Amino acid sequence: MIMQRKKIKILGLLLVIFTLSFLGSIIFIHAPKDSDWDYSSQILDENGKFLRVYLDVNDQWHLAYNAPIPEKLKIAILQFEDKHFYSHPGINPFSILRALYTNISAGTIVSGGSTITMQVARLYSQGDRNLLNKIKEALISIKLEVLNTKDEILLTYLNNAPYGSNIVGIETAAYKYYGKKIQELTWAEACLFAVLPNNPGYLFPGSNTNRLKDKRDKLLNKLKEQGYLTDNEYKNSIRERIPNKHYSFPLLAPHLSDKLHSQGPAIYNTTINGDLQKKLEDLAIRKGYLLNTMGIKNLAILVSDTKNHQVKAYIGSQNYFSKSTNGFNDGVLALRSSGSILKPFIYGYGLEKGLITPNSLLEDTKQNYGMLLPQNYDKQYRGLVTVSQALQKSLNIPAYEITQKIGLYDVTSVLKSVGMTSLTRDPSTYGLSICVGGAETNLWDLSQMYQTLGNYGQYNKLSVLKDSEAHQKTSLLSPASSYQILDILRGLKVPDSFPANNLNIAWKTGTSNGFRDAWAVGLNEDWTIAVWAGNFTGEGNHKLSGRNIAGDILFQVASGLISPHASFFIKPWSDLKQVPICQVSGYSPTKNCQDTLWIDVPKNANILPNCPYHKSVVVDSEETMQVCSDCWQGIKHKTISVLDYPPNVDYHLKENSITYPKLPKHNPQCTRIQEEEKLIIKYPINNSKIYLPIDLNGKINSFQAEAVSDHDQLYWFLNNKFLGKTTKVHKLDIKTNPGKKHLHLVSQEGLSTQITFEIIVNSNKTFNPE
Repeated sequence: MIMQRKKIKILGLLLVIFTLSFLGSIIFIHAPKDSDWDYSSQILDENGKFLRVYLDVNDQWHLAYNAPIPEKLKIAILQFEDKHFYSHPGINPFSILRALYTNISAGTIVSGGSTITMQVARLYSQGDRNLLNKIKEALISIKLEVLNTKDEILLTYLNNAPYGSNIVGIETAAYKYYGKKIQELTWAEACLFAVLPNNPGYLFPGSNTNRLKDKRDKLLNKLKEQGYLTDNEYKNSIRERIPNKHYSFPLLAPHLSDKLHSQGPAIYNTTINGDLQKKLEDLAIRKGYLLNTMGIKNLAILVSDTKNHQVKAYIGSQNYFSKSTNGFNDGVLALRSSGSILKPFIYGYGLEKGLITPNSLLEDTKQNYGMLLPQNYDKQYRGLVTVSQALQKSLNIPAYEITQKIGLYDVTSVLKSVGMTSLTRDPSTYGLSICVGGAETNLWDLSQMYQTLGNYGQYNKLSVLKDSEAHQKTSLLSPASSYQILDILRGLKVPDSFPANNLNIAWKTGTSNGFRDAWAVGLNEDWTIAVWAGNFTGEGNHKLSGRNIAGDILFQVASGLISPHASFFIKPWSDLKQVPICQVSGYSPTKNCQDTLWIDVPKNANILPNCPYHKSVVVDSEETMQVCSDCWQGIKHKTISVLDYPPNVDYHLKENSITYPKLPKHNPQCTRIQEEEKLIIKYPINNSKIYLPIDLNGKINSFQAEAVSDHDQLYWFLNNKFLGKTTKVHKLDIKTNPGKKHLHLVSQEGLSTQITFEIIVNSNKTFNPE
């Protein structure tokens, strides 16, 4: 009796030890989680279709599937692999005993007796098929059953089962063999994928086809006998062929796909419209061939939704696979000289602050800003242009003027506020040339910036992923100024290849210095299209033009997206107020402005500056000369209102055959004017000779002329040709050919002086720096 009790105690102790060891093994053994599997990155379009798929770290096509399992597939898998799956705890002792008996009877391994849960454990552990690993798989299986639902375990199996070659996972197999999603599988296809993981290396579609078809058909027959298939469904199913090829995954939006994939393997649900992406990639290839014949090797296109800021097409280059043209570079994100593409935002801020209106006149004359001597694209000067004309013709000189009026710090501030992220340096390093290409930008930022205009001043980041969070904030531009700029941009001249802007879009172009970059951005309420063309190597090309190269591509894209009947942006009446302006100058009228006009301006804009061109003067009764209190004694006189343009403006108006009533000169007998308004040319000296050397490039050196005056502004003319304007410090570098010269200076008030001198080239002495 005592011995029997001792045996019971020992057996009990052994049972406790075994139980604790078993439980401990389950507790401390690792059961695989979804994050433990290596999957391929999937880049999907807005409808869940593939844009691109990447091999996983094991060089396998391995897609993750996260939706409910289709019923056909679930039935086929369970009937073939584990029909008691939903009732066992991860291991099935009856299946193991049956497999053991079968294997002993056959004298070889015929069946493993593994459940689906145990197969998940084996797929994870990748160990040899021996007793120790079987025990380990059993422990992992029990833990999997504790931590997961049956459907989760089944999904894990389907996601990681091998399907031949380097194809892993049911989603991968469905696409690679049939080019479809698993929800679209037929009974025959579902049964094929039920039997294929059983021996994927041997039963490979395209080889051993008869053996694979035989196993599939046996399962179909089993399902028919169990009532899952009708006789007709069975007959039709067995007629279906075994696939003998692999479908290739699409390769769309490669630049964007690479960018997303670099963040790590995942399923990226993008906002890209796959059909539009394909069309524009084809367009880019066609245009790329044409441009390449002109020496222009690269282009990029970004299309986005104006209202919700989602990117719909992302073309990083004309051909991602073109090594000869560096097509792998991403032109959407490449920082390039902005040219004139930023001008609308500078003018928009000028409207916002009340510095200008669309009707306001700006000077288009030869200007000097220190070392900066800006020129227009066409090398012409018009004298005066309205803000609308300056922006529509993309004139550089008026842009410098408005940039200087606003100030560099305010200009960079507004550009940042509407989405320009590349302005990372101190504003002083960009200088006034920020308005014509002194800063760099890219298509991504430009799309954000122009969308700010299209959303009435509301800035939001572009998004390319469906689950991106919105980061909306108010920019410095109001609905009114944004609309006024868009309305001006609607009037731009279209590319030569298009007859008219019948698409009713606002658009702007830019061409950088040296013809290195061509830009075009256009938008309406629905679409924002941004285009860049040039060479990734940075070389210039005189054929490169924002209007006729980038603009041509822009309108080709727009014509496929925008209806000619599409509406334009709605005028924001509540954000506008009406003010009177001088009909001539576009500024606040003074008592001397004879004709006024009421126009819309932003309701919070400051009061416009007064008209600078109309003034009152006292003249003799015949209006032949001006007089003042020092010289009008004995002369009948009167006060009149006149239009008086500065000498530089007057000079260029003459060049363009524009005439207007001129202000008569002051009474030559008046001594006060001569005494109070000193104007002396210090260098050159009248009737002097200036000897200039030739530099190393064979060009005549310049010399610096200097004048002294009480006037703030002087206008310089050489042989009746306007040279430029100086302010306060009256020094000007002059470069001219040999010969007799006539230098003429005029103050803003009309006082003038002139000298004659001669330029002689010292041909015997070249300039040699020490």
